[in-house]
Amino acid sequence: MRRRGRGARIAGRVAPRRPGRPPHPAREARLAQEVAEVLPLGWSLPFRGKERLDRVTDHLGGERELLEWLDRHPGLPRLTARLLALTGNLERFSADPAVIGALRSSGAGAAPPAQLKAVLPPALGDETLSDLGYHLDKLLFERHVQEAKQFALATTEWLRTAAGQSADVPSGVGEMRDVMDHLHKDISEAEADARTGQA
Repeated sequence: MRRRGRGARIAGRVAPRRPGRPPHPAREARLAQEVAEVLPLGWSLPFRGKERLDRVTDHLGGERELLEWLDRHPGLPRLTARLLALTGNLERFSADPAVIGALRSSGAGAAPPAQLKAVLPPALGDETLSDLGYHLDKLLFERHVQEAKQFALATTEWLRTAAGQSADVPSGVGEMRDVMDHLHKDISEAEADARTGQA
């Protein structure tokens, strides 16, 4: 997993369940919370912690399934899953020249949201979206969860607005707009989950 961080551990039981044996809801919820806390720490986990995280990931079927599983648990697990989904999409769209061209031509780079000004370079380029994803990763790694939420919402709002302002909307730009719109709504809902602890 491409995550940066410092030492942590997973204390919960992560051994694969016996076939046909349903998980205990409270135990599974605790494990989801623990995974959400350590997932952004990535390679810096001590060996045992990384081994246990890998066991959970493998047991669920892979990284995508891990995020889907976290998304089923309200609060920090769901929010973490949706923020990491955003970083993954930022990296994916950063490789699309049409998306970068649309951002440059939209004029959105001239007046970015206040939360993004310290991160965005004066001129938008091929690394712009990756830089946004890196900064979001860094906020999660440093456990600035509220700030990470606000940064993510500012990012998705900026990108969907920029895509909407583009005169010529190639398929990749239209896809980015739709994905950012979807993620903006999902992260907003997860933000409420983190405050209330309710689904």
